Amino acid sequence: RDHDQSDRPLAARSRAPGSGLVFAAKDSALTAAHSSAVVAESFKRAEEMSRQNLPHLYRVARLFPDRTRFEAFCALYASMRWIDDEVDEGRMTTANLDRWDKAITSSFAGEGGTAPYGPALADTLARFEFSPEPWHNLRGALRYDLESDGFPSYEDFVRYAEGATVAPAAIFATLLLQCPHGDEYRPALPYAEIRDAVRPAAISCYETHILRD
Repeated sequence: RDHDQSDRPLAARSRAPGSGLVFAAKDSALTAAHSSAVVAESFKRAEEMSRQNLPHLYRVARLFPDRTRFEAFCALYASMRWIDDEVDEGRMTTANLDRWDKAITSSFAGEGGTAPYGPALADTLARFEFSPEPWHNLRGALRYDLESDGFPSYEDFVRYAEGATVAPAAIFATLLLQCPHGDEYRPALPYAEIRDAVRPAAISCYETHILRD
């Protein structure tokens, strides 16, 4: 009975041998709850960013019957929308663009970073299978925006479009083709096949967009 401390106050038990396990479990639960709250807030911010001006892809994503897939869309879209807006508004430098690219790479390793969409993106990439290629290609297109003006040839435009329009189209198509496997999702086709399939339509739509503007 001298060693039975179950009816003693927690403060008293904390001074007993091995009581660190009590606080370790409690701290672990608090950390998990905090992480969950951070991720939930990040998904909220990502949705706010994604629905600005109600883009067509957001309107389509709202029809997803799977809430998890819709949240994934918001995180993925926000990660590209944010950096594109920063460049368009003249708030981005080449060095900052490189830092964004490194942060995206860290998201694939499970690190949320400091961007509003960061924790949501890391959570999404832990559950859905994506290639980092489209984000790297987007960086190339945005770097071109920062350093160049116009396209000397149509071939230059096509290389630019690989990041500016094929990349986001391929991400969206990959999201649509993800199938649930337990708590995770896996694409029905390899990323390269999805990217190559959407490329003609993505570039054609981008050309129409440019002509309209």
